[in-house]
Formats: sequence, structure tokens, C-alpha cells
Amino acid sequence: MRIFVLHAIVVGLCVQTAFAEVSGSSPTCGDIAGETQKDLSNVKTFCEKAVPKGLGVVGARANDMLLWIMVSRDTANYFCADKLTSKQAILMWMKAWKAITIETVTIRVEWRDVRIAEGQTTLFSGDKVTFSCP
Repeated sequence: MRIFVLHAIVVGLCVQTAFAEVSGSSPTCGDIAGETQKDLSNVKTFCEKAVPKGLGVVGARANDMLLWIMVSRDTANYFCADKLTSKQAILMWMKAWKAITIETVTIRVEWRDVRIAEGQTTLFSGDKVTFSCP
């Protein structure tokens, strides 16, 4: 299994988030942040339950139902190369995030500032994953 990226900017080994008010760290996700303390708690729970150690996740950030996960370049490359497995992983992440937030969800997968894919719960067609690999 590989890791995916959701919105943030990586500077060195730290994840900079423009809107995050609280931050912390996770053994499986690295630097984590949230708009509120509840968002941070949700990210921490998500990382503990849905992200195995060693997958290359370098950061994660949440804002209500939105989740961004930052991954390494190798993971991003794999993500684009094997879209079937990657889609399954995003759908698994969406299920885990929904179980925590109990809402419809959007997951944006990026490496640094390049969007690779997006998973989104839609009203009419359920969970949908789209790719935009460069």
C-alpha cells in the first residue's frame, strides 16, 4: 500500500498550513494540523486507525469534512502509476474519515502543491475518485 497527499505546503520536513490553528504530530502521519482542536483530534484518530507506519505520509491537515494528506515523492509516483490500487486506498481512507467525522467527505491527494487525485462523496453517485496526475 502507498500513501497519498492532501493539501499543504512542505518546507523541509515541516508541513505549513495557512489556515490551521492547532497542530501536533503523529507516529504514522508526521506533522498534523487542524482548524480546531476537534479537527486535530480527528486527524490524529484517522492517522492511528487508517495509516500504517512506513507508508511515506509526511503530514495531514483537516478542516471539518476536508482532509489533506501529504506524502513523499515515491508515494506520489506510485499513486499515479497504479491508479486501481490507489483508488481503492482513497476509498478506504474516505470510509475511515467518514467513520470519524460522520459527514460527507472530500480528500485531496497532493504531492507538495501538485494535485494527484481527489476523493469525494457526492449526493447522487456516492463516493467518487478522480485523478489528475501530471
